[in-house]
Amino acid sequence: MSDMPDQTTPSSDSPPPPRTRETVHLFEDLTSDLLWPKLLRAPALALSPSRLALGIVAAFVLTILARVPTLWIEDPPRIFFSSSLNTEPSLNPLRAFESITDFLGNIFYAGYTHPWTTLIVGVPMIFILSLLGCIMSRTAAIEFAQGRIADRSDTTAFVLRRATHLGTAVFGPIVLSFILIGIIALGGFLLSVPVVDLLGGVLYSLGLVLGVIVFLTLVMQLLSVPLIVPSIACEGTDGFDAIQRSYAYIAGRPLRVLGYATILFVLGTLALGVFQLVMHGSIALTDWSMELLANDAGVRVLTSSEDLGATQPAAHNFIEFWRALFQLIFAGYAISYLYTASTMLYLVIRRVCDGQDLAEIWVDPTN
Repeated sequence: MSDMPDQTTPSSDSPPPPRTRETVHLFEDLTSDLLWPKLLRAPALALSPSRLALGIVAAFVLTILARVPTLWIEDPPRIFFSSSLNTEPSLNPLRAFESITDFLGNIFYAGYTHPWTTLIVGVPMIFILSLLGCIMSRTAAIEFAQGRIADRSDTTAFVLRRATHLGTAVFGPIVLSFILIGIIALGGFLLSVPVVDLLGGVLYSLGLVLGVIVFLTLVMQLLSVPLIVPSIACEGTDGFDAIQRSYAYIAGRPLRVLGYATILFVLGTLALGVFQLVMHGSIALTDWSMELLANDAGVRVLTSSEDLGATQPAAHNFIEFWRALFQLIFAGYAISYLYTASTMLYLVIRRVCDGQDLAEIWVDPTN
């Protein structure tokens, strides 16, 4: 048997084996299969000029509509607050959550004390906000999931064709709840009639069943609000399917929804706090700089601390206008973030529940 050279042993004339480079793990590599890090893009995506502009338009329209009740009510309840610059900037999520609960409480109080006024003003406000929000949601979905900028005209046409479905999804469960409340109220009428009140007592059990349905429907609608508009924007679906999807995601993965929503809420609190801090600082710096060379009259124009005369009131009104514009920009960013974050929440929880890829956004074949 002949001696064969050991092929596993390199000869002295062979070149040394190449040195392998140590693998470098980037943050993107480590988080590519995770969903929650993708949500960190929400504050930046909300700064998109197109969505920010739509948010400003929405804030302006809502502010105008909120003043309509002053035509017939001397001191109407404030169901939309536009005094964000009058409060100190806060980076505390608990304080932000308290502000939201106060806001919802004021809406409930307005509906309780002035039901018809709230209905007349509230329905157009919610529908306009949902319509503009659906446009923002559609553009945010395409940019977040597919990395491209959506065509504004196509997106607007897409949403307008689904305005009826959007109204059904937003108002349908609420209308159903009021119908059921009306049926329950008929039971109260039966209790007011002698002899017939026996029938009302028997039918009280039916009222309890309807009460459970109304309560659960209103709770689910409130919890599903962040998902309903993005569902129509991403799927091009009708209102009933949007409601079904949103309710199913909430009921199917409540802890996941809560976890992702908490991340987005904390991010939003920080982003809005920084945004507000910049605006407060800018106004304070501008006022301080102008006071350096201003006399007492100039300071009065800036602060309106004393009676103004001649052209000073007009000059002060111009200053208040520019400050209000800053305030409107802040409100626009808050609305833009609301629908951007809601869209990202919808796409992520859809991935968890249905296994559907984030990049799958329904495209209208008529385009």
